[in-house]
Amino acid sequence: MSHALRSLTDLGTVAWFELLRAGRSWRAMALVTLLTAVQVGGMYATVRVLKIAEKEAAALLGVRAPDKPGTLIAEALQSDQVRGFIGELVDVSLLDAFGPFSLVFFAFAFVAVPFTAASFGAEAISLDLASRSIRFEALRTGRTELVVGRFAGQSLLMAAALAVASLVSFLAVSLWTVDVAGPSLLVELAGIGALVWVYSLSWSALGVSLSAFFSRANLARVLTIVMVTVLIAGPGLVELIVDKADAPLAFHSLRSLFVTAWGLELLEGGAVALSAMVVSVMLALFHLVPGVLRMEARDL
Repeated sequence: MSHALRSLTDLGTVAWFELLRAGRSWRAMALVTLLTAVQVGGMYATVRVLKIAEKEAAALLGVRAPDKPGTLIAEALQSDQVRGFIGELVDVSLLDAFGPFSLVFFAFAFVAVPFTAASFGAEAISLDLASRSIRFEALRTGRTELVVGRFAGQSLLMAAALAVASLVSFLAVSLWTVDVAGPSLLVELAGIGALVWVYSLSWSALGVSLSAFFSRANLARVLTIVMVTVLIAGPGLVELIVDKADAPLAFHSLRSLFVTAWGLELLEGGAVALSAMVVSVMLALFHLVPGVLRMEARDL
Protein backbone atom coordinates (compact mmCIF):
# COMPACT_ATOMS: atom_id res chain seq x y z
CA MET A 1 0.00 0.00 0.00
CA SER A 2 1.41 3.39 -1.01
CA HIS A 3 2.13 6.01 1.63
CA ALA A 4 -0.55 8.37 0.26
CA LEU A 5 -3.20 5.65 0.25
CA ARG A 6 -2.25 4.55 3.75
CA SER A 7 -2.50 8.15 4.98
CA LEU A 8 -5.97 8.51 3.47
CA THR A 9 -7.05 5.23 5.05
CA ASP A 10 -5.74 6.31 8.45
CA LEU A 11 -7.40 9.70 8.08
CA GLY A 12 -10.73 8.08 7.30
CA THR A 13 -10.38 5.70 10.25
CA VAL A 14 -9.61 8.57 12.65
CA ALA A 15 -12.55 10.58 11.28
CA TRP A 16 -14.96 7.66 11.67
CA PHE A 17 -13.71 6.98 15.19
CA GLU A 18 -14.18 10.65 16.11
CA LEU A 19 -17.74 10.59 14.78
CA LEU A 20 -18.58 7.39 16.67
CA ARG A 21 -17.01 8.70 19.86
CA ALA A 22 -19.07 11.89 19.66
CA GLY A 23 -22.19 9.79 19.10
CA ARG A 24 -21.51 7.71 22.21
CA SER A 25 -20.94 10.78 24.40
CA TRP A 26 -23.01 13.89 25.11
CA ARG A 27 -21.28 15.93 22.42
CA ALA A 28 -23.27 14.81 19.40
CA MET A 29 -26.62 15.14 21.17
CA ALA A 30 -25.64 18.53 22.58
CA LEU A 31 -24.61 19.87 19.17
CA VAL A 32 -27.76 18.59 17.45
CA THR A 33 -30.00 19.91 20.22
CA LEU A 34 -28.34 23.33 20.27
CA LEU A 35 -28.42 23.93 16.51
CA THR A 36 -31.95 22.56 16.21
CA ALA A 37 -33.24 24.73 19.05
CA VAL A 38 -31.69 27.83 17.49
CA GLN A 39 -33.26 27.10 14.11
CA VAL A 40 -36.69 26.19 15.48
CA GLY A 41 -36.61 29.48 17.37
CA GLY A 42 -35.85 31.25 14.11
CA MET A 43 -38.70 29.47 12.33
CA TYR A 44 -41.09 30.42 15.13
CA ALA A 45 -40.08 34.08 14.96
CA THR A 46 -40.60 34.06 11.19
CA VAL A 47 -44.04 32.48 11.56
CA ARG A 48 -45.05 35.17 14.07
CA VAL A 49 -43.94 37.96 11.73
CA LEU A 50 -45.75 36.35 8.79
CA LYS A 51 -48.93 36.01 10.86
CA ILE A 52 -48.92 39.72 11.72
CA ALA A 53 -48.27 40.63 8.08
CA GLU A 54 -51.06 38.37 6.83
CA LYS A 55 -53.54 39.84 9.30
CA GLU A 56 -52.84 43.30 7.95
CA ALA A 57 -53.04 42.03 4.36
CA ALA A 58 -56.38 40.38 5.12
CA ALA A 59 -57.70 43.63 6.59
CA LEU A 60 -56.73 45.52 3.44
CA LEU A 61 -58.36 42.89 1.22
CA GLY A 62 -61.48 42.76 3.37
CA VAL A 63 -61.21 39.03 4.02
CA ARG A 64 -61.02 36.95 7.17
CA ALA A 65 -57.51 36.65 8.62
CA PRO A 66 -56.20 33.07 8.41
CA ASP A 67 -55.61 31.13 11.62
CA LYS A 68 -52.23 29.94 10.36
CA PRO A 69 -49.95 31.98 8.08
CA GLY A 70 -49.42 30.79 4.54
CA THR A 71 -52.70 31.57 2.81
CA LEU A 72 -51.67 35.13 1.98
CA ILE A 73 -47.94 34.47 1.79
CA ALA A 74 -47.45 36.44 -1.44
CA GLU A 75 -49.00 39.58 0.08
CA ALA A 76 -47.13 39.06 3.37
CA LEU A 77 -43.74 38.93 1.65
CA GLN A 78 -44.33 42.44 0.29
CA SER A 79 -45.18 43.86 3.71
CA ASP A 80 -42.91 46.17 5.65
CA GLN A 81 -42.93 43.82 8.64
CA VAL A 82 -41.55 40.82 6.76
CA ARG A 83 -39.09 42.77 4.65
CA GLY A 84 -37.90 44.68 7.67
CA PHE A 85 -37.44 41.47 9.66
CA ILE A 86 -35.48 39.80 6.86
CA GLY A 87 -33.54 43.00 6.21
CA GLU A 88 -32.26 42.98 9.78
CA LEU A 89 -30.69 39.57 9.13
CA VAL A 90 -29.59 39.45 5.48
CA ASP A 91 -29.91 41.43 2.27
CA VAL A 92 -33.66 41.76 1.71
CA SER A 93 -33.17 41.44 -2.06
CA LEU A 94 -32.39 37.75 -1.48
CA LEU A 95 -36.13 37.23 -0.94
CA ASP A 96 -36.38 37.12 -4.73
CA ALA A 97 -34.27 33.93 -4.76
CA PHE A 98 -35.03 32.31 -1.41
CA GLY A 99 -38.04 31.98 0.85
CA PRO A 100 -38.12 33.72 4.23
CA PHE A 101 -37.64 30.50 6.20
CA SER A 102 -34.50 29.57 4.27
CA LEU A 103 -33.00 33.02 4.73
CA VAL A 104 -33.73 32.98 8.46
CA PHE A 105 -32.20 29.51 8.70
CA PHE A 106 -29.02 30.79 7.09
CA ALA A 107 -28.93 33.99 9.14
CA PHE A 108 -29.32 32.19 12.47
CA ALA A 109 -26.71 29.60 11.46
CA PHE A 110 -24.37 32.38 10.34
CA VAL A 111 -24.15 33.51 13.97
CA ALA A 112 -24.54 30.21 15.83
CA VAL A 113 -22.32 27.91 13.76
CA PRO A 114 -18.98 29.70 14.35
CA PHE A 115 -19.29 29.33 18.11
CA THR A 116 -20.72 25.81 18.10
CA ALA A 117 -18.38 24.36 15.45
CA ALA A 118 -15.25 25.91 16.98
CA SER A 119 -16.07 25.19 20.63
CA PHE A 120 -16.95 21.55 19.94
CA GLY A 121 -13.82 21.22 17.81
CA ALA A 122 -11.75 22.58 20.69
CA GLU A 123 -12.36 19.30 22.56
CA ALA A 124 -11.33 17.03 19.70
CA ILE A 125 -7.69 16.60 20.77
CA SER A 126 -7.30 18.37 24.11
CA LEU A 127 -9.32 15.76 26.01
CA ASP A 128 -7.05 12.98 24.77
CA LEU A 129 -3.97 15.06 25.49
CA ALA A 130 -5.12 15.39 29.08
CA SER A 131 -5.70 11.64 29.48
CA ARG A 132 -2.56 10.79 27.47
CA SER A 133 -4.63 8.33 25.45
CA ILE A 134 -3.66 10.03 22.20
CA ARG A 135 -0.17 8.50 22.41
CA PHE A 136 -1.68 5.08 21.68
CA GLU A 137 -3.37 6.41 18.55
CA ALA A 138 -0.13 8.08 17.49
CA LEU A 139 1.55 4.66 17.53
CA ARG A 140 -0.80 3.46 14.80
CA THR A 141 -1.03 6.50 12.56
CA GLY A 142 0.75 9.74 11.78
CA ARG A 143 0.23 12.87 13.83
CA THR A 144 -0.89 14.85 10.79
CA GLU A 145 -3.53 12.20 10.09
CA LEU A 146 -4.66 12.53 13.70
CA VAL A 147 -5.32 16.25 13.41
CA VAL A 148 -6.84 16.17 9.93
CA GLY A 149 -8.87 13.07 10.80
CA ARG A 150 -10.28 14.70 13.93
CA PHE A 151 -11.22 17.71 11.82
CA ALA A 152 -12.93 15.47 9.26
CA GLY A 153 -14.86 13.75 12.04
CA GLN A 154 -15.98 17.08 13.46
CA SER A 155 -17.06 18.17 9.98
CA LEU A 156 -19.15 15.01 9.57
CA LEU A 157 -20.72 15.64 12.96
CA MET A 158 -21.61 19.19 11.94
CA ALA A 159 -23.10 17.92 8.68
CA ALA A 160 -25.32 15.49 10.61
CA ALA A 161 -26.39 18.20 13.07
CA LEU A 162 -27.29 20.60 10.24
CA ALA A 163 -29.25 17.86 8.46
CA VAL A 164 -31.30 17.21 11.59
CA ALA A 165 -31.81 20.95 12.14
CA SER A 166 -33.02 21.34 8.54
CA LEU A 167 -35.49 18.46 8.85
CA VAL A 168 -36.86 19.59 12.23
CA SER A 169 -37.18 23.16 10.94
CA PHE A 170 -39.18 21.88 7.98
CA LEU A 171 -41.46 19.89 10.29
CA ALA A 172 -41.94 22.93 12.54
CA VAL A 173 -42.92 25.11 9.58
CA SER A 174 -45.29 22.35 8.43
CA LEU A 175 -46.98 22.40 11.82
CA TRP A 176 -47.24 26.18 12.14
CA THR A 177 -48.24 27.15 8.58
CA VAL A 178 -50.43 26.07 5.67
CA ASP A 179 -49.51 25.84 1.98
CA VAL A 180 -45.87 26.75 2.71
CA ALA A 181 -43.99 23.62 3.77
CA GLY A 182 -43.91 21.62 0.55
CA PRO A 183 -41.11 19.51 -0.95
CA SER A 184 -39.53 22.65 -2.40
CA LEU A 185 -39.01 24.10 1.08
CA LEU A 186 -37.38 20.88 2.29
CA VAL A 187 -35.03 20.90 -0.70
CA GLU A 188 -34.26 24.59 -0.16
CA LEU A 189 -33.52 24.11 3.53
CA ALA A 190 -31.29 21.14 2.70
CA GLY A 191 -29.42 23.27 0.17
CA ILE A 192 -29.02 26.09 2.68
CA GLY A 193 -27.81 23.54 5.23
CA ALA A 194 -25.14 22.39 2.76
CA LEU A 195 -23.95 25.99 2.28
CA VAL A 196 -23.82 26.48 6.03
CA TRP A 197 -21.75 23.31 6.31
CA VAL A 198 -19.17 24.73 3.90
CA TYR A 199 -19.17 27.90 5.99
CA SER A 200 -18.62 25.82 9.14
CA LEU A 201 -15.45 24.11 7.88
CA SER A 202 -13.02 26.88 8.81
CA TRP A 203 -14.60 27.23 12.26
CA SER A 204 -14.29 23.51 12.96
CA ALA A 205 -10.69 23.65 11.74
CA LEU A 206 -9.95 26.56 14.06
CA GLY A 207 -11.27 24.67 17.09
CA VAL A 208 -9.44 21.43 16.25
CA SER A 209 -6.21 23.31 15.59
CA LEU A 210 -6.34 25.13 18.93
CA SER A 211 -7.15 21.89 20.73
CA ALA A 212 -3.76 20.56 19.66
CA PHE A 213 -2.06 23.29 21.72
CA PHE A 214 -3.73 22.65 25.08
CA SER A 215 -4.34 19.63 27.27
CA ARG A 216 -7.06 21.49 29.17
CA ALA A 217 -10.30 21.40 27.18
CA ASN A 218 -11.86 24.32 29.08
CA LEU A 219 -8.91 26.56 28.29
CA ALA A 220 -8.95 25.53 24.64
CA ARG A 221 -12.69 26.22 24.48
CA VAL A 222 -12.41 29.68 26.05
CA LEU A 223 -9.55 30.73 23.78
CA THR A 224 -11.46 29.38 20.80
CA ILE A 225 -14.51 31.49 21.63
CA VAL A 226 -12.27 34.54 21.97
CA MET A 227 -10.71 33.81 18.58
CA VAL A 228 -14.12 33.32 16.98
CA THR A 229 -15.32 36.65 18.35
CA VAL A 230 -12.25 38.40 16.94
CA LEU A 231 -12.64 36.75 13.54
CA ILE A 232 -16.34 37.59 13.33
CA ALA A 233 -15.54 41.22 14.12
CA GLY A 234 -12.62 41.18 11.67
CA PRO A 235 -14.33 42.48 8.51
CA GLY A 236 -15.91 45.31 10.50
CA LEU A 237 -12.54 46.24 12.01
CA VAL A 238 -10.98 46.30 8.54
CA GLU A 239 -13.69 48.71 7.37
CA LEU A 240 -12.91 50.97 10.34
CA ILE A 241 -9.15 50.88 9.96
CA VAL A 242 -8.62 50.78 6.19
CA ASP A 243 -10.23 53.33 3.87
CA LYS A 244 -11.74 51.44 0.95
CA ALA A 245 -11.49 54.46 -1.37
CA ASP A 246 -7.85 55.24 -0.58
CA ALA A 247 -6.50 51.68 -0.38
CA PRO A 248 -8.89 49.32 -2.19
CA LEU A 249 -6.28 46.56 -2.62
CA ALA A 250 -5.37 46.49 1.07
CA PHE A 251 -9.04 46.71 2.03
CA HIS A 252 -10.13 43.74 -0.07
CA SER A 253 -7.00 41.70 0.71
CA LEU A 254 -7.39 42.04 4.47
CA ARG A 255 -11.14 41.54 4.41
CA SER A 256 -10.84 38.35 2.35
CA LEU A 257 -8.84 36.72 5.17
CA PHE A 258 -12.01 36.43 7.27
CA VAL A 259 -14.52 33.72 6.41
CA THR A 260 -17.41 35.90 7.61
CA ALA A 261 -16.65 38.23 4.69
CA TRP A 262 -17.44 35.35 2.32
CA GLY A 263 -20.38 33.83 4.18
CA LEU A 264 -23.19 35.84 2.61
CA GLU A 265 -21.67 35.38 -0.84
CA LEU A 266 -22.54 31.70 -0.58
CA LEU A 267 -26.13 32.76 -1.28
CA GLU A 268 -25.27 34.65 -4.46
CA GLY A 269 -25.07 31.57 -6.67
CA GLY A 270 -22.91 30.98 -9.72
CA ALA A 271 -19.23 31.90 -9.80
CA VAL A 272 -19.53 34.10 -6.71
CA ALA A 273 -20.82 31.24 -4.54
CA LEU A 274 -18.23 28.86 -6.01
CA SER A 275 -15.45 31.31 -5.14
CA ALA A 276 -16.80 31.62 -1.60
CA MET A 277 -16.80 27.82 -1.25
CA VAL A 278 -13.21 27.54 -2.47
CA VAL A 279 -12.05 30.29 -0.11
CA SER A 280 -13.90 28.66 2.82
CA VAL A 281 -12.10 25.36 2.19
CA MET A 282 -8.74 27.13 1.81
CA LEU A 283 -9.25 29.02 5.07
CA ALA A 284 -10.11 25.74 6.80
CA LEU A 285 -6.82 24.24 5.62
CA PHE A 286 -5.00 27.41 6.68
CA HIS A 287 -6.48 27.15 10.17
CA LEU A 288 -5.44 23.50 10.44
CA VAL A 289 -1.76 24.15 9.71
CA PRO A 290 -0.78 25.49 13.19
CA GLY A 291 -2.45 22.51 14.85
CA VAL A 292 -0.65 20.04 12.59
CA LEU A 293 2.72 21.71 13.23
CA ARG A 294 2.13 21.76 16.98
CA MET A 295 1.09 18.10 17.04
CA GLU A 296 4.14 17.07 15.05
CA ALA A 297 6.44 18.90 17.47
CA ARG A 298 4.88 18.19 20.84
CA ASP A 299 5.88 15.47 23.31
CA LEU A 300 2.98 13.10 23.83
